[in-house]
Amino acid sequence: MTNDEKVTFFQCLFAIAWTDGEIGEQENAILATLFNNVSLADDQRDVVSRWFDTEPPEPDWSIPAADAAMRESLVSQVFLIAASDGVVNAAEIAMLDRLRDRLGMPNDEFQSIAVEVEKMLANSRS
Repeated sequence: MTNDEKVTFFQCLFAIAWTDGEIGEQENAILATLFNNVSLADDQRDVVSRWFDTEPPEPDWSIPAADAAMRESLVSQVFLIAASDGVVNAAEIAMLDRLRDRLGMPNDEFQSIAVEVEKMLANSRS
């Protein structure tokens, strides 16, 4: 991914994390881990780091929608964030459905990612 694509990726993640008006502790931890392990230009790091405290502007969802690898990675990360507290509630399910629609992702592809993330989480808990 280019640095601009990485910023868009983070913008999408933060937009989703802010769906309920705040970033929870587990969401913050996941986002911080991702942020701390990615290389970005200093000015881009400054932009992304502000999103821990302030909701980002609406992302251009067409960018990840057009890139299959980015779309899959984004959906995987969103599922991890949604499940980070051990429960995926109704609001998170609705948010995931909106994400699928925004990305124009076929439901079978979306569900396949959900199953893979669920397996990964189950393995990490055992």
